[in-house]
Amino acid sequence: MADRPRVPLTPKTKQAFQKARRPTAPRVSDRAIVREVLPEIRRKLAAGWSYEEVRAEMARTLGFGGTRRTLYNYVWQLTLPEKHPLRSSEGSRAGTAIPDGAPAEPPQPRRSVRETLRGSKARPPTSERSGQKSKRPSLVEILNRPV
Repeated sequence: MADRPRVPLTPKTKQAFQKARRPTAPRVSDRAIVREVLPEIRRKLAAGWSYEEVRAEMARTLGFGGTRRTLYNYVWQLTLPEKHPLRSSEGSRAGTAIPDGAPAEPPQPRRSVRETLRGSKARPPTSERSGQKSKRPSLVEILNRPV
């Protein structure tokens, strides 16, 4: 260490240190950095840059402190509104926002599992539809056979 002249520790200097305020330069979040340069990030990715290369350059030039995965997540999240314009960020469920002037649809009744798997009308089993008895024995017949 270089020898620096020492400032005497007087009650006045101690009091000045106690009253010192933190620098007011606001810290810019990594998300805000990505939001600000998102168009440039997307151009670089389209030009063949990898997320790691973009992240390293952002760390060098802009002070980005996140990982490659953080960068990927921010780019994905900030791109969602462009891909899904009906999504609302006001705390409502995703995809439930209704554009202005659009009529609201009444909620649809829930379908049973059988209706979902077989269609809207539940059909009877194949043996009943064809009028013929199935060639395979039913589970009840198998279990009731003598041992």
